[in-house]
This record gives sequence, C-alpha cells and structure tokens, in this order.
Amino acid sequence: MCLGVYGEIEVVALQFEAGANLYIVKPTEPDELIENIRMLLGR
Repeated sequence: MCLGVYGEIEVVALQFEAGANLYIVKPTEPDELIENIRMLLGR
C-alpha cells in the first residue's frame, strides 16, 4: 500500500509497477485508511 500526495496516473502507475496493491491519495479520512488496511489484511 502506498500513501501519496499525487493522483496523476503516471505516479500511480509507477507505484503499482513497484509492487503496490493499493494507492491512496492524501489527505484521506482516518476511517478510510483503517478500512483499506483491514481489507488488505483480509479482515
């Protein structure tokens, strides 16, 4: 999972190429971040 400030497709694509399975653009709500972490952990 990557957390970043850029939402441009080129930046996001680079993160996925580097192995990220999720890219979240800041600022984000804490509840959204927690739910994404739970999803990645399979809970």
